[in-house]
Amino acid sequence: WPKAIIQQIIYKKLVSLIAAETIKPNTDNWALLCPPASTKDANETRFKDICQNLCNFFAKLQNGFDHIEIINEKEPKYIEDKLNDKEHTTWDIDQDLKFDEEFFKGKDIILFDDIVTTGETMTQFIYKLKQLGANPILCASILYTPKIFGESKFVRKKRIKAVQPVQALQPVSED
Repeated sequence: WPKAIIQQIIYKKLVSLIAAETIKPNTDNWALLCPPASTKDANETRFKDICQNLCNFFAKLQNGFDHIEIINEKEPKYIEDKLNDKEHTTWDIDQDLKFDEEFFKGKDIILFDDIVTTGETMTQFIYKLKQLGANPILCASILYTPKIFGESKFVRKKRIKAVQPVQALQPVSED
């Protein structure tokens, strides 16, 4: 997807959610965060410009992109239209990533991942952000790959509500 289309979809949806008061960000202390892509290069290509441009659209929306560092890169979950069978296909958040804890403390967070494969990464990030004292208020994605691969074991096991395809934005539940 061209980055401009992704930005436009998210911008319009965020504006409508804020206007409808579906989400109520602390507009003095809110931030956008993308769980990193598998590698440093992929992360830079997929998310750096999108994060900066979306933060430019919304007054006071802070960019979380530079506040997570990839320490250990990982294998992608999907390779050539098949789920990767390797064990380490998601982040070990405490070993693979370094968070700027002061940046996240007390912030309302919008999590954006362009493609959700299992929902596991998004779930891990919600828990980690809460540990850091942040308040995840919205999870957003554009594409959902489990429809291609079938429902993942993780989604069934954790009873996570699957994200709907295209333009899906879900407020974070208290569960």
